[in-house]
Amino acid sequence: TLPADSAFPGRIGDVWSWNSDSADYVAASLIEGGEAYFVLFDRDTIVSIGGEPLTAISKTVSPGWNTLGGIRPRSFLPSIAASSTADLDIILYHYDPIEQNYIQSKTLSPGQGAFILVLDSGDINLTE
Repeated sequence: TLPADSAFPGRIGDVWSWNSDSADYVAASLIEGGEAYFVLFDRDTIVSIGGEPLTAISKTVSPGWNTLGGIRPRSFLPSIAASSTADLDIILYHYDPIEQNYIQSKTLSPGQGAFILVLDSGDINLTE
């Protein structure tokens, strides 16, 4: 856990996360591993967060849109679905700031966040 102010210095405005229960964006004051966040900068920015790399997480999810944050190494959706108890759609959606829209993907890279559609409750497990 890391304060948002320490993780994203120089950002514009708040750090936002997606709350799947209320289906709404909420301001985040703390950054948690395995979660996805929306952060605005006014220029290209590389964000480095120190510490041990995350190599495994488990996240309880409910039906609807949920977000995931990537761990190390890159995760492939078929292996995420196979190791999870939640029933998942087979596509991840990443925001592309250049195209200014969401693109489909089947991979989740370290430090990257994505939306995933959960069809039935359970746990999403990301492992090496």
